[in-house]
Amino acid sequence: MSRSNQNRLMGVQTMIAGRRDIVTFADISSVFGISTATARRDLDALEQLGLVKRIPGGAVVIETAPPQAPFLNRCRDQVEEKAAIGAAVANLIQDGETIFLGGGTTVHEVAKGLAERDQVTVITNSLQVINTFATAGQTRLVVLGGVFRYDEATIYGHFAEMMLAGIHVDRVILGARSISLTGGITNDIGPDISTERAILQIGREVIIAADYTKFNRVSTVNICPLSRIGKIVTDSGIPAHEKDAIEEAGVEVIIA
Repeated sequence: MSRSNQNRLMGVQTMIAGRRDIVTFADISSVFGISTATARRDLDALEQLGLVKRIPGGAVVIETAPPQAPFLNRCRDQVEEKAAIGAAVANLIQDGETIFLGGGTTVHEVAKGLAERDQVTVITNSLQVINTFATAGQTRLVVLGGVFRYDEATIYGHFAEMMLAGIHVDRVILGARSISLTGGITNDIGPDISTERAILQIGREVIIAADYTKFNRVSTVNICPLSRIGKIVTDSGIPAHEKDAIEEAGVEVIIA
């Protein structure tokens, strides 16, 4: 590749990185004085390098998610969105079902929506979920044993995974650190990655509860591809192109 082409690719990448919305072929053609065919080839090259995500008509930036704050710090973020998502997921659960609720602030809102339901069995590794149901005292509650992770208030490790190996549930409900079409569900490096992957194997359906800030971002460790997910419940802040692309990949997206 010539130096001029390399410089143009760097310019295109910088242009896309500075935008939150779609950069179209026409945008690139106008700014750099090239044909739409050349703009398309440039975006294809940047996508192969993992720097952008191609969508119909153009591309968007792929953001690297910053390190995740502890659970208690995150409780103050996107409060209204998480409450609405939690209520929407709770409404999907039918009496007689057995479900698994993971950790995280949005899944905690799901627990709040189910706390008075006495015809649902809940299995969890989250101390916050345990406390919610223990206070209400209505729901059959099964708790995983294992090592306690203080910053996330969750239980993980060998003993938890031994229990999971003998469990099957109707639905697994988890939060997500990052969601992207190419990376699927990704997370930061942590001691509970193998436990999280084991949780994903026990459900007939997996539901991800995540607010709009989690989309089109990639974290360090792959948890699962989008093909493992049945539904994603989110809020209206999700970019329309991201919603459309995820639905085209076969995942139902529900707006709370």
